[in-house]
Amino acid sequence: MLKQILLGLLLLYPPMVTAQNVPPTTKCLACFGRGKIGYGICPFCKGKGVVLKAEFKINGEVACFKGKLKLTEGDYQAAYEKFEEAMEYYNLEGITFLGACLELGMGSHVNQEMALKCYQVAAENGDPDAKVALSRIRSSGFWPATPEMRKQFCDALNAQMHGSAGVTVPANGYQGNDNAGITSNGRRCSGCNGTGICTMCQGKGGYWVHGINSEKWIECSQCYRDGKCRVCDGKGYIK
Repeated sequence: MLKQILLGLLLLYPPMVTAQNVPPTTKCLACFGRGKIGYGICPFCKGKGVVLKAEFKINGEVACFKGKLKLTEGDYQAAYEKFEEAMEYYNLEGITFLGACLELGMGSHVNQEMALKCYQVAAENGDPDAKVALSRIRSSGFWPATPEMRKQFCDALNAQMHGSAGVTVPANGYQGNDNAGITSNGRRCSGCNGTGICTMCQGKGGYWVHGINSEKWIECSQCYRDGKCRVCDGKGYIK
């Protein structure tokens, strides 16, 4: 089922239907199904002429949000199942998080091939965080599926969600929430919770991966090796 849904999304044609056998899409009202507004591509339907039905969109967002909460609680299995549910509702953020779970072995065996397909599907359907994931994999490879990396990922997610329940965390970086708490210098950066350091590598610029007979230093792909939060550039606040 996972491969079928991913293939359907890659082909931009939803393979699943509701219990009443009704397709989960409806005509985009912004462009009247044409896929264009004027000479440009419609930003609401991404040029497809159709959008997900409201109930599908809401169900997907709810499932994804619950999955993120379960990750912050350390319940990997429940989180994975919620992201699978979000994927069934074609929620792109949920598919990206599902890719992260498959990459890091959270609630599932590590499966880099399927993780890559999740990122590709989400990216090709317009998810910016999935595009970041693909860029990171091309430049520095997959994340090591270690307990330390899983903890760092979940800690980063928890820090991101602390400022606002509506803020989403991409699988490989941060989207800042400029409405976090106010400080004397400006608004506290929610990407680092005001610390100014990268939450993925804890400001170290990278991390050690220990093998049986060797160890390797991996440069952090989130902060570009300087240990600074990329949202606030290490300041801890955003003016």
